[in-house]
Amino acid sequence: MFAHITSIMYFDNIVVISYFQILAFQGRDHGIPGYTEWRKLCDLPPVTSFTDLQTVMTVSVIDKLRSIYNDVRDIDLFTGGLAEVPNKGAAVGPTFGCLLGRQFYYYKRGDRYWYENDIPPSSFTKDQLNEIRKVSLASVLCDNTNSIDFVQPNVFLDADPFLNALMACEGEGSSLIKKMNLKRWVTASPRFIVPDNMLLDAVDRARRDVKKIQDREWNLWNRGETADPRSAVGSAYGFMKPKRQAIEVSNSSFVLQFASRRFLDNLLQSEVGGRKYRQLKDLEFGNNNGNNDLQELMDVLPNIDLSDVMEIPKVFQCDEQTLPCDHTTKYRTITGRGQECKMN
Repeated sequence: MFAHITSIMYFDNIVVISYFQILAFQGRDHGIPGYTEWRKLCDLPPVTSFTDLQTVMTVSVIDKLRSIYNDVRDIDLFTGGLAEVPNKGAAVGPTFGCLLGRQFYYYKRGDRYWYENDIPPSSFTKDQLNEIRKVSLASVLCDNTNSIDFVQPNVFLDADPFLNALMACEGEGSSLIKKMNLKRWVTASPRFIVPDNMLLDAVDRARRDVKKIQDREWNLWNRGETADPRSAVGSAYGFMKPKRQAIEVSNSSFVLQFASRRFLDNLLQSEVGGRKYRQLKDLEFGNNNGNNDLQELMDVLPNIDLSDVMEIPKVFQCDEQTLPCDHTTKYRTITGRGQECKMN
């Protein structure tokens, strides 16, 4: 098993060390926790004795481990991971399967260029992603090859009249050969360009508006004019107290809301000192019907990149992989449920 890992390395015909030993030593040098600790991270059944290993290893392998390690907690990660019986259809056992799966998941989620990541301004919309996911190698061949009229849905397997029958690239028989609808990529009119000074002015005014609201709330609290903590409203607030991240997201959303309102007012309705805005309106939209132009403007607003003008807080999601729910803690949980119930 894994002959290239367990093979012996030679130097001047003298046995030096095996590659497997090098990996084990490197794990110890870097302070990597033992095999049993990684099973806890993967939410696998705990291992407190060599007998507990019988569910994932053969008896002969357990006997060898017992002869090498005095305590089951001393088993190195690499040793225990390779000693497991592979999962059905896999080359590794449950522990390495979990760690490899998580690693590749984080590679994908951490890559800003991965097409499924929602990182503006270059991210795809949900409708666009749905269209991309329709594409198969069969549809690629149909769209780019003039000499092919029929193809099986799974082109990596031979055509079979029952399990993988030939389908027409076009027409009624092409229901399994899905095509991408490029209309999902239709963008707002490129004639509309938002000047940077207009964005800065709208965001600065929006920040001042939000600051006024925050000062008003602070004055109410300072004068004791808020809800009584013992009242129903006060008790509800105690259970629903927002975390720091939620407050940051809320404040940013207020800034964006007020900035959008300021921007539209300045562009379409400003009269005092608004000549440049009216000139921009005439230049970009012309003097035609304004209803369609306003709709184009509303379509363009969500696509405006404000990363150079204001800091947008990152939104953390809690699912089976991006743990824990409370991202501020250094103590990671398996399901995150314990962090969800914790109120700061």
